[in-house]
Amino acid sequence: MSDIQIRVIDDNGQDVARNGKEIGEIVVKGNTLLPDQSFEKTTEDGWLYTGDKGVINPDGKIQSVPQTDKPNDSITAMELEFTISEHPAVLEASALIEPDPQLGEQIYLFIVPQNQSLTNEAELTAFINSKLMYPIPEIHITYLAELPRTSSGKILKQKLQEMY
Repeated sequence: MSDIQIRVIDDNGQDVARNGKEIGEIVVKGNTLLPDQSFEKTTEDGWLYTGDKGVINPDGKIQSVPQTDKPNDSITAMELEFTISEHPAVLEASALIEPDPQLGEQIYLFIVPQNQSLTNEAELTAFINSKLMYPIPEIHITYLAELPRTSSGKILKQKLQEMY
């Protein structure tokens, strides 16, 4: 029987808070794990650094968070979707980030509100910026009754692109 332990730790090797907000690196340890070349770092006491980022929710569940190789002043669509999904007025959301020759990037956010409760763009932009390390000056927000999906449930990003 395997005995696997999982933690999310900060840069000092300490467990992150169980608040669903503090991001750290996911590390694993167990009798079925062997250090190999796929892991860049292993501690002396056997914790393997996965290179994946995550948070620990208040209920103790670990949730992986998106990573990016983009510069620190950029954001990925996945990171934006993860962040806005924490807002109580948002049922679900999808984001598109398009290159713009003058501004660098244009951010488009498509939101299905929770219980038809709409919130204004300024409030959502402020909420997102309060969660990120770098501010986003402008987000184009479109409210929808539902996100366009394939028959298997995947969001049709191409249909969203046609809306702006």
